[in-house]
Amino acid sequence: MNGNATSLPDDELNIRRDYRPDQYTPRPQIQTAHRWFHDRKKQLLTVVALPATGKTWFLRRLQEEFNGNSIVKTLWIEVDDLLSPEMRHGRTREVRDIADIHKHAWFRDFKQQLAAQCPDVAALPYSETDDIAELVEALANEICQNCFAGQQVVLFIDNGDILSNPGWREFERTIIEPFAREKSLRLIVAAREDQKIETFFLKASQQRLILDDLEDEAGEQQMQKLAQEFPMAAPRVAHLLKAIPAYAYSHAGLNTFLYLYADKYPDAQPDRHFLRAMVDVLNRFSEDPDELIELLEAIADYADEWVIEQMAEWQSVSNTEAWERASKLIDNWLVVNISRNRYKIVDGVRDLGVPVIYFVNGGPHLLEEAATAGPDVLGICWRTPLDQAAARVGDGLALQGNLDPHALFAPVEEVRRLAGNVLSRMAGRDGHIMNLGHGILPDTPIASVEALVETVHARTKRDTLAVPAV
Repeated sequence: MNGNATSLPDDELNIRRDYRPDQYTPRPQIQTAHRWFHDRKKQLLTVVALPATGKTWFLRRLQEEFNGNSIVKTLWIEVDDLLSPEMRHGRTREVRDIADIHKHAWFRDFKQQLAAQCPDVAALPYSETDDIAELVEALANEICQNCFAGQQVVLFIDNGDILSNPGWREFERTIIEPFAREKSLRLIVAAREDQKIETFFLKASQQRLILDDLEDEAGEQQMQKLAQEFPMAAPRVAHLLKAIPAYAYSHAGLNTFLYLYADKYPDAQPDRHFLRAMVDVLNRFSEDPDELIELLEAIADYADEWVIEQMAEWQSVSNTEAWERASKLIDNWLVVNISRNRYKIVDGVRDLGVPVIYFVNGGPHLLEEAATAGPDVLGICWRTPLDQAAARVGDGLALQGNLDPHALFAPVEEVRRLAGNVLSRMAGRDGHIMNLGHGILPDTPIASVEALVETVHARTKRDTLAVPAV
């Protein structure tokens, strides 16, 4: 890839604003949003998640569905429309406040747009010296009581992510709260998980909806849709994904980014250029993406308190929230896997010149991650069927296990049957060390151990003889 292509301006890869209904992946939380709409006691719905998790597209789909109802009128506000151009393309920690001049510029544009639908709005008094909160409150009253009287007005507010917590407090006080003083107006606001509503009457009438990561099936469906739209990019995406083998398509923004990036750069490689562009487009936590990457590397390697404190200071959040956010980024985007090779215990014992067997006790949910540690053989707990484990970790890695140790307390013939079942699950696959799934238990009958050994020897000898000579 061209070494200069280390960042992508918003107008080149504007994943958030470039909503495409045919590419939307259904989210079960949409039903929660509809239930909120019918609960008249709740004026505010706050949709919270990490940046680039799909909040904007979720809101756009919800707006589409509301627009299909003739008694509903929807309006839309982009938070970054209230920012100066420098702030709009800057980073979170730079956005501490929204200057009055930019609030007034936004208000004039928003009022003009509404006037095209409701000419009476143009007659509302306005002066650049007026308090912006009072102007917004008067506009909200005009919208609900005159312009769209008889309809349920729903105001969507998107992209609060880009504001620091102090900036968010100011935005809430001068924009959200004045709109909400019109009690007939309903609000749906997209925000980060750490951004809280502090206005007393809004807190009492708020419902928070957490937009979770995509389920496996939904993530796969999104990737299939993207592959159909960008067929030439599909092989390049597969190449990029080799660097993050444990990724399960759970991040809606990353899924889209992978295809858009691979489509834009035919020679895309899973290197630091790719990582920097990904962080630059999908996330806005720091002034410099390289600085964020280095910070995440430090957290992944050491998790020292000073590193967490630095990230918390950047984002104006608690240390706990900073740690949770960093962990999520490392988990979803696997920063350290792409940016450089991390030191692994496996690497440290290679010089001994012996095969490395790695067993994670009680970790069947971590098989994919364990496989990336680089062992020659991966031990499998007896709770996970071997054929399923083999499918999850792929070819090129031998497996050890995994008869239930308790099975050896069964009658000898049952031991033989159970052992044969384990062996059958690995039939046709190279690289299997037959063993118990977690070591032998005290008081295990010797006869059962002998039956297990005899069964394995007989079965493996038979399978070996069945292989034609070459």
